[in-house]
Amino acid sequence: MEKLGVLHLEVGQLAEMRTFVRGFRGAWFRCKIKDVFLEKNKILLEYYDFSDEEISWAKIYEVPHYGRKSKQIKKQLMMRPHYPQMHHTSEMPPVNSISEVCVINDGTWKVGDLVDWFEDSSYWSARVIKVLSDDKVKIELPMAPAGEGGVHEAFCKDLRPSLDWSAGKGWTLATMEGQSSCSAQLIFPSQQDEVNCKATEQMVMGLDSEREEASSTSRISAAIAIEGGDRERQQEANKMNSEQVKMDGKAVISSSSSSSEDSISTLHVEESKEEEVVVGSAEYSSSIELNMMHEETLEATILDLEELANRIKWIKSILETNQDTSSLSSSSRWKFT
Repeated sequence: MEKLGVLHLEVGQLAEMRTFVRGFRGAWFRCKIKDVFLEKNKILLEYYDFSDEEISWAKIYEVPHYGRKSKQIKKQLMMRPHYPQMHHTSEMPPVNSISEVCVINDGTWKVGDLVDWFEDSSYWSARVIKVLSDDKVKIELPMAPAGEGGVHEAFCKDLRPSLDWSAGKGWTLATMEGQSSCSAQLIFPSQQDEVNCKATEQMVMGLDSEREEASSTSRISAAIAIEGGDRERQQEANKMNSEQVKMDGKAVISSSSSSSEDSISTLHVEESKEEEVVVGSAEYSSSIELNMMHEETLEATILDLEELANRIKWIKSILETNQDTSSLSSSSRWKFT
């Protein structure tokens, strides 16, 4: 038995009360608390479905009449808060607007469902034993001494899911043999806090994801900038190299060429360095390197003229004597560099 103090009974509170009086066993009566006397285990109630009924005192805990001589049957709580507000599944309110526990039900019933049947201004505990139509079922009341027994036809609109209540657990769906007896659903205000927590968690995760994405984007941008800077420096170096290389039409490097053209032109330059040959044996130099290319002075120009003159004389002597260039010693060969 729960302590009276944990029931939080207040004057003016709406509630439901039951009785062990024969003829009304197994029924819940809607009422309003007018006064509370916890020390005497009494409560003053007004039954607003019975306007002719006088305001009277009732016991909060009571032992069933059939158990007064048994020590094994304990006192039972005879009252509970008013039944939660009920909504049809298609008319379920937004979760954030729910301030009190409520019941969600689709209005359909099946055999075995535990229900409360509104009849004679009371809610009678019952069980569905047959579905007669979409809007009508056959129900059975609990047998004595728990109820009045009997089978009745009931309209579905007069039924509600049967619930249990305790100060510790609050409202729960009535069960039979450990299993829920209907497809109704209870929605508690605390679930809104869970929804808010989940929404907040998702928002935080979204912000973290955005920060990570922004950080990743920054790192990528920085990498691109560095890579771009390296590419520009490489192109500048290639440009400088291309301006320094002087070649004939077969291996000309343009200072405005792209990086791919630079690499191809560079390959031509490397190949041209190995094409040093001797005139008269299909080996010749594709260019003549002059002193004035490295030093723009009068002395360099004079040396170049003297060297050209000597070469002309040498070639002229070869033509006149028809001397075989293969007999020339390596020391007498001229190389065009």
